[in-house]
Amino acid sequence: MSDLVVEVKGADIVVRSPRAGYCIVYRRVRDEPLLMALDPMRRDPDTQEAKFLVEAWKADYAKAKELGWL
Repeated sequence: MSDLVVEVKGADIVVRSPRAGYCIVYRRVRDEPLLMALDPMRRDPDTQEAKFLVEAWKADYAKAKELGWL
């Protein structure tokens, strides 16, 4: 998914796909090199949702490394 938007809001990294309508928030765990997904998609994701989750995690991880969080 090349249309991902990555935003940092405080201790959160928000990854969105405006075209697909998906969004997931990862929160930095205080004093730990750890990110936690907030309210992930609760049901079994279909193929497109699963692809989004994989790409969102990659984008989140890259942003967290860039910020020195990991």
